[in-house]
Amino acid sequence: MPNTQTAEREELYEMITSLPDADTDKVFAYVAFLKHLQEQEDAEDRQIVLERQDESVVSFDDVKKELGLA
Repeated sequence: MPNTQTAEREELYEMITSLPDADTDKVFAYVAFLKHLQEQEDAEDRQIVLERQDESVVSFDDVKKELGLA
């Protein structure tokens, strides 16, 4: 039995291959757009990590203690 991700990929492949060529081109253009957005978000996340790497941190255990949950 294939795992869920494999089944979803196979279903997506079947959907895309059944589209007319003009629609397939639109799908690929949209996927490229989404990939670009994800890359922008990843770059922003990396920048934030770099900016905050010297900030102090509070452990989750300390937060739970402070809230009376530990």
